[in-house]
Amino acid sequence: MKNIILFIILALLSSGPSFGGQTGELRVQFMDVGEGDAILVKTPSGKTLLIDGGNSGKEEVIRNYLNKSGIKERIDMIILSHPLEDHVGGLVGIIEDLDIGSIYDPGMPLSTYIYEKFLELIMTKQDQYGETGSSENKLSDVLAKKMHYEFFNPKAGDILSLDPDCELAVLSPRMLFHNTRSDPNNNSLVVKLVYNQVSFLFPGDVELDAEKYLITQGSKISATFLKVPNHGSPNSSSLPFINLVKPKVSVISAGKDNPYGYPSLQILERLKKAGSKIYRTDLNGSILVTSDGNRYTVEPEKATEDTFIVAQTYSVQKTNASDENQTVSEKKININSATADDLIDIPGVGAFKAQMIVRYREKNGNFKSPEDLEKVPGLNKAIVDKLKEKISF
Repeated sequence: MKNIILFIILALLSSGPSFGGQTGELRVQFMDVGEGDAILVKTPSGKTLLIDGGNSGKEEVIRNYLNKSGIKERIDMIILSHPLEDHVGGLVGIIEDLDIGSIYDPGMPLSTYIYEKFLELIMTKQDQYGETGSSENKLSDVLAKKMHYEFFNPKAGDILSLDPDCELAVLSPRMLFHNTRSDPNNNSLVVKLVYNQVSFLFPGDVELDAEKYLITQGSKISATFLKVPNHGSPNSSSLPFINLVKPKVSVISAGKDNPYGYPSLQILERLKKAGSKIYRTDLNGSILVTSDGNRYTVEPEKATEDTFIVAQTYSVQKTNASDENQTVSEKKININSATADDLIDIPGVGAFKAQMIVRYREKNGNFKSPEDLEKVPGLNKAIVDKLKEKISF
């Protein structure tokens, strides 16, 4: 009789929820961080992965999502798709606060304040915090332990080790792209997560050059879910790319009423024609996907029937698709007092150029004329001529 009771108890214990966060369920949360990307993955065995961290100032938003998911001390893996601020900005605070297992990024050199700060944190070595075991260095020892993690620059063909039940494969870049329309975007670290029959393609902000390389891989890039590259910009999501991915569900991370008009109506129509269900963080808020490896459910924070709404903040649209379908703002921004966040709102500037403008101004003093702006790395006469109507000195 005692043996029977013991058997029943063991059976009940084994059938209940497992320890260590193991649920047999994959959870992928596309966080609402405005104009940027941040994706949280929790694998069936409870391993955690954070892909990108949105803009600077979004750390608290991400912390709230982490806390709700029970992640308060450690993230097993961080992937930075590429070093522009709308992807790396929020990661700095997260890396400072939590224990991190490993960090991956494409290894593309980029001289911006926020990316240099990101690298500075990563490269911090344990001996910089003092000798261990000393009572006066107790806090330093704790910090050193948290900061001592691995940093890698993987290439296409590599398999990242996270969870034995899931495959996490790097698809791009094989070699760094140069002299493209946007090298940071095209050098995005592209990864594909596969859990049995359900898969996710996370392509960062890749544009046409990188998409051409991905297309050469054929069915390897097909996926159940597509994180739409570059926030729905017309410079990404080419027709051949979408036709090969064949996503059943597409998720677009974009800021509400953003000044770029993202997502582009052209891309929305392309995804719809491909038969893909579309979700958008600017309309749906956070989007949670759960899967047992065969079936999946999608839970948007907010439901909406119309995913074809385009940003209405600005009324005059540019017609040239090569200009990213950006829009025109009537309000001028003072170039000598504006922050990087202010400058990002100027069509044609974006995160990288905004950072370079601010850094140049801090080093060399206020701009006195449009000609001074041409001296900023990343700007030229053609770009400055387009900015003249939008800025003041």
